[in-house]
Amino acid sequence: MKFIHRIGIAVIAVLIVSASQAATYAVCIGINKYATPKDANGKDMLDENGKPIDLSLVGAVNDAREIRNLLVGKFSVPSANTKLLLDAQANGQEFVKAMRELIGKMVPGDTLVFSFSGHGIQTDAPSKASGKMEFIVLSDLGIVADDFFRELSVALVENGMNGVFIFDSCHAGGMSMGTPSVKSARAKSITGRHVPKASDVVGTSPIAIGTPRVTPRQARGEVLFVFSSTADELSIDAEYLDGSKHGAFTFELLIALNRNANQRMDSVIQAIRAALRESKLSQTPNLLGTPKSRESDPLVKR
Repeated sequence: MKFIHRIGIAVIAVLIVSASQAATYAVCIGINKYATPKDANGKDMLDENGKPIDLSLVGAVNDAREIRNLLVGKFSVPSANTKLLLDAQANGQEFVKAMRELIGKMVPGDTLVFSFSGHGIQTDAPSKASGKMEFIVLSDLGIVADDFFRELSVALVENGMNGVFIFDSCHAGGMSMGTPSVKSARAKSITGRHVPKASDVVGTSPIAIGTPRVTPRQARGEVLFVFSSTADELSIDAEYLDGSKHGAFTFELLIALNRNANQRMDSVIQAIRAALRESKLSQTPNLLGTPKSRESDPLVKR
């Protein structure tokens, strides 16, 4: 089996300088095409029909493109402040490179938006209170742990910076990909045999920001996590009758925010839950804001 790309602790130094206007930066990732898992002998792993395992999705790339377009068109984020990583580009090396570059430009008051559409996995983790650990899966089958984003969010807040993290992947609520009229829909979740055990992955700690000394005058930042499903649910990747292909959650999110980008997110999530229930999809989008009041603000505060 091909060993999963190890994402080590990458130290990103953030220089705190005065800024005349707060800026927003974004990393948008969408992965339809994944590497074929390998066995211990380096051979392709096979499915029940004797064919190489196909982890492909259909709507993740569209999700990332349209989230970026939403940020640029509705939230006035400069294109130059965005990184779009699709399919093979969304590997471990490029992930770290993009995060380093954009976080390295941030100063207090700035916002980082991170969106991911692709596979997610949940593994046993006896040392954690929940007994589980969640990961997003990059195109080279590299994995990034939930702790990465938790610790990154803490570092942003302590440095007076803001974060918005959007996950459309299976088990999103632990961090989580698995429809109006749906032509085809399938939850595509990677199983434990496709990736190493959590205990076998070295250095899955998040990118650590070199935290400056926080002065009493520096306001704490705010963070909003947007999840397509709970930690125990799958998320749906769908093709619609009109030919469009998206994650079911992102499809509804785009409809809502393109209609009115200034809506409070708790109301948006309630509307998306209702739409998914109407389509008979068993996934429950949810939010986590720090502070809690952040959930009643728009996706990106301006």
